[in-house]
Amino acid sequence: MRGAVALLVFLFCLFGAWAKGESGEGIDQNTPFLTLDHLWDEIKILKTTLDTTIRRVDRVEKNNEALKDRLSSRERQVAELEKENAGQSVELSALETRATANENQVEELKKENADQAAELSALGARVTGSETQVEKLKKENAALETRVTTNERQVVELKEENAAQAAKVLVLETRVTDSKSQVEEVKKENAAQAAELSSLGTRVTASETQVVELKKANAGLDNRVTISESKLEELKRIIADRTNVAFSVGLTNSGFVGPFNSGKTLVYKKVFTNIDNAYDTTSGIFRAPVKGVYYFRFTAMGRKSNQKFGVYLTKNGHLLLHNVQDNFNGSYQYISGALILQLEKGDRVYMELPRGYGLFDDSSNHNIFSGFLLFPTNPAMVLHH
Repeated sequence: MRGAVALLVFLFCLFGAWAKGESGEGIDQNTPFLTLDHLWDEIKILKTTLDTTIRRVDRVEKNNEALKDRLSSRERQVAELEKENAGQSVELSALETRATANENQVEELKKENADQAAELSALGARVTGSETQVEKLKKENAALETRVTTNERQVVELKEENAAQAAKVLVLETRVTDSKSQVEEVKKENAAQAAELSSLGTRVTASETQVVELKKANAGLDNRVTISESKLEELKRIIADRTNVAFSVGLTNSGFVGPFNSGKTLVYKKVFTNIDNAYDTTSGIFRAPVKGVYYFRFTAMGRKSNQKFGVYLTKNGHLLLHNVQDNFNGSYQYISGALILQLEKGDRVYMELPRGYGLFDDSSNHNIFSGFLLFPTNPAMVLHH
């Protein structure tokens, strides 16, 4: 842009100098048309003018850019306003349509109101006449209502009196009917009772004789029953006292038990239960307090490597049950067993450790001996205990 402006200015200046030379104005005919110095001076002047012009052109271009930005912003605003105006135009068109319809409705309503006003006027005249007649009818009705109210009260009172009388009559009829029925029943009952009384008199006489005889017999029975009841209560008390038999005991807390060179009765020192004290904590022997059927159970444990462990369950010195187990690796090994025995009073039951066998027990109670009475087989024998 700047180069084009400078070229135009330079050409314009040359054209002006040429024009002056053609017209002969200001040029001496005896001097050359243009000298080189003169030309350079003109060029400097033109350059100065050109620089000034370029600066002005720059300012103009900057102003033009700012104007373009403002113009673009205004164009966008105009476009938005046009959109808003378009939407508002549509809304205005719809509102105008609705307003036109409302105006038409208003005109129709005005016509209808005019017709209704005429009708109301005619109805007003008719209503005035009707109101006059209504007043007359009200007065007549008031008189009639007074008479009707009086008559209604009288009718209600008469109905109440009639209802009360009807109820009384109904009650009286019912009572009369019931009385007749009762009289007939009483007559029949009296006749039957007379016959029964005659028969009962004979029976009572016989019964009195039997009662005298029964009293004599009962006197002896009462004495026998009293004695039997006393013996039965005593028997119940003794049986209850002597048949509550149960024990459960643990061996020891000291660890290894055995082996011994001979069999040995095991004395279970830890007592969990010993009802009736039939188990002796000194000897380790249970003695049957009554004849009966008993249940016994035991558990044994060994933990020494390469040692047998086991127990005998013995009654009166005779071996009844033998449980044995080999322990090869020294782990916890258990055996257990149980028996139901019919014992005589005083029979002894206990556990033995065989010769060369060993057990292990501690606070975990690995070795247990328990027993209890299932039922006595001759409760009457308890009385002699």
